[in-house]
Amino acid sequence: MFSIRAAVPDDATALASLAAQTFFDGWAEVIGADTARAYIAESLSVERLSAEIADSSQCVVLAVDAEGRIAGYAKLHGRRTPPECVTLPAPVLLQRLYVRAEFRGAGIADALLAAIEAEAVRRGFRSLFLETDPRNGRAWRFYQRRGFVECGRVVYPLPGGSNGNVRVLARAIGETE
Repeated sequence: MFSIRAAVPDDATALASLAAQTFFDGWAEVIGADTARAYIAESLSVERLSAEIADSSQCVVLAVDAEGRIAGYAKLHGRRTPPECVTLPAPVLLQRLYVRAEFRGAGIADALLAAIEAEAVRRGFRSLFLETDPRNGRAWRFYQRRGFVECGRVVYPLPGGSNGNVRVLARAIGETE
């Protein structure tokens, strides 16, 4: 059993550990272990995550198990300008959605996605976009099964280089007219 809740700055230490583990698990084989470690050090530190949680233009939600452990998390980034290929109305970036390996298959990713979508709609957004690499097969399949459609490509900057294989996926959210 798990619950979904908004992250608070006191969650940053536990979240940094989860974020590092899940990012490395999903991306090390795609971008290389050294690049994954550099990204984690640069983008998933306790200080950085604490600042993201405190930033009202962003939203971090957590899935927490009965013992209080963070099982997964998702993040909206409300200030990121969408690439030109995103033509759906009022888009917002779904920047992260990760679930700890031992909790996969329990519906946590879907619950996190539903919570993030509800928050995006509450904030006035009408579509989600994200950037992922088809070589990250687990993520790619998850989003495609949930109606996200590829709409373009971007080059994603990484410590020490970039990933030019990144695709932009998007889908409408909330009520459609």
